[in-house]
Amino acid sequence: MYLASLQYPGFMNYLSPLRLLLQIPFLLSVIITQVIAQKVDFQRDVLPILSDNCLTCHGPDEDSRMGNLRLDTQEGLFGVRPSGSVVVPHQVEKSQLYNRVTSKQKMLRMPPFYAGEKLTDEQIEVLEKWIKQGAEWKAHWSFQKPGKPEFPAITTTAWINNPIDQFVLSHLETAGLEPAPEAEKSILARRVALDLTGLPPQPETLRAYLNDTSNNAYAKLVEKLLDSPHWGEHRARYWLDAARYGDTHGLHVDNYREIWAYRDWVINAFNQNRPFDQFTIEQLAGDLLPAPSLQQRIATGFHRSNVTTNEAGLIEEEYEAIYAKDRADTTGTVWLGLTVGCATCHDHKFDPISQKDFYSMTAFFRNTTQYVLDGNISDTAPIVIVPQDSDKTTWQALEDRAVHLKKNLEKTSAKNLEEFEAWLESGEYQSLTSPLVKSSELLTLSLDETVQLERSDGLNTIELFGDVKIGEGPKEDIKALHFQNNSWVKLANVPLESNKPFSIALWFLEPLSTGNVSIMGQIANDPKDDTTDVGWQLTSSARRPNFKMLGENYPTSKDGQSTIRLGVNFLAEFTPGTWNRLVISYEGNEERSGLKLYLNGKIGSDLVQGSEYFSKIYGNILNKQPLLLGTLGGPDTSEFTEDDYWAGGAIADLRIFNQAPNQ
Repeated sequence: MYLASLQYPGFMNYLSPLRLLLQIPFLLSVIITQVIAQKVDFQRDVLPILSDNCLTCHGPDEDSRMGNLRLDTQEGLFGVRPSGSVVVPHQVEKSQLYNRVTSKQKMLRMPPFYAGEKLTDEQIEVLEKWIKQGAEWKAHWSFQKPGKPEFPAITTTAWINNPIDQFVLSHLETAGLEPAPEAEKSILARRVALDLTGLPPQPETLRAYLNDTSNNAYAKLVEKLLDSPHWGEHRARYWLDAARYGDTHGLHVDNYREIWAYRDWVINAFNQNRPFDQFTIEQLAGDLLPAPSLQQRIATGFHRSNVTTNEAGLIEEEYEAIYAKDRADTTGTVWLGLTVGCATCHDHKFDPISQKDFYSMTAFFRNTTQYVLDGNISDTAPIVIVPQDSDKTTWQALEDRAVHLKKNLEKTSAKNLEEFEAWLESGEYQSLTSPLVKSSELLTLSLDETVQLERSDGLNTIELFGDVKIGEGPKEDIKALHFQNNSWVKLANVPLESNKPFSIALWFLEPLSTGNVSIMGQIANDPKDDTTDVGWQLTSSARRPNFKMLGENYPTSKDGQSTIRLGVNFLAEFTPGTWNRLVISYEGNEERSGLKLYLNGKIGSDLVQGSEYFSKIYGNILNKQPLLLGTLGGPDTSEFTEDDYWAGGAIADLRIFNQAPNQ
């Protein structure tokens, strides 16, 4: 991760000539070796000794801390104790830390003999040297401002072409070595091409370099390689690894994930030499910028690259926390250089990150509309549509047009709202007898002392079978049909179709007895397959309304039946012996999403979950079967048993419309 950050666009601007990229790994080892030889570093040399031997009893954990002493903080290391200061810079003999780890008395020596730990002579020497050198305390490198080291002394400058060469040469001279002769041009070209692009040089590129006899031939080769699109591809690999990018979800069945646009964004960022601050902001919060562009929203794919799942039985709240932790961990690792995830369970043992800080950070990453389950699909919402380069101009024109239309709609809606509020104040709505206009009614069933049926097609015949009675309805001025055992009502067929909108509105009485009963429907055998049915049906199942539409069996769906259904959950159970107002609304779009159920003036809480919500109906529901009330909407009532009837139920003010209420 550290080397990847060095290779990010912008870093190259500080190297001259650029060929020095090849020397970075060697240079780092040289610098570290020289620093160790010259000065003890607290973070690198001293803190690991304290961590392994001392911090169990003198660290950040309050429950296990002994003597109220902390050796992991600057205040604790240089604090004054009753027996003296823990560490006194330049004065080993006055430093209690050194005195206790070297004490000859068994009961005073640290770590205590019963702990099973003991410092080696080399470790004690490091502590002694550190104190004598001034006991410089340093925070973690990620909290330090980068600075330039002092240049080491060298005996000759003939080999030096840039400041970094001085560090390399100094180490060689210390080891009694001389620089190796410069490699052949073909070897140099291969090395730099592999380092900058991950690929060997193209034949024409190599040929041009070998034939170039100018003093800056190598620099020109480097510039050509940096201009190659393969530069961004090669550098992006490191970043995408850190961003845990993948073309699949990573868990469960590990299906394909369509997030390649973020990969391309990272590659382009490197090739464009995008400034690191801009690179950072857009990945962490590009969508929160004022009027974010499409590319800035794509950049936030950094936090959509986490592993997700669709496994059945998982606890959604648990995985919401797992996803948020992953995003906090990754952000801390990539941008802070810290393992902040340690604070998931407790305050960080080595870095100044409390558990409270960690969960405050995860709270930021839980402000998302992303659903926990990925659905095993390629583009789990929320998503952005990314047009092809050839379509971008047209796409942008359409987006601008959409913004313009949206503003006009908002103006129109505001005007309509004023008119609607004025209409409400007038009280005219109190005179309405139908939720839709009269001209849209296909069927109206009203009762007085007799049954009165009015249809738009004039087929006003109605047949009563068994002991059907006219009795009290939901209100004083509304009568109802009450069904007893072995009774039902038959009306002429209502031509409802799956590709046209319709609505069904009625009052019904929930019986005192429970069970799965049919309120109304018209079902017929599929003319293409007599093992399946075609039509629609409204039932009461476990005191909850359910509506389903059965389409002709073509093309065959996965379960062999083209069906869409709508139900409500247990929170919408009917109270036995009560009247309920029910409206079924269908938009005519041949999809489950077009069905809505309104119960007593409120939209029902959907029972259907997951992929079934996206189910479709194939073929038509149109048939010639009579509309039956109070029994199954099947083709042959002669085969019914007592369980097939709606004993104790009642229907009032039934209306069927050729449009949905919102159309």
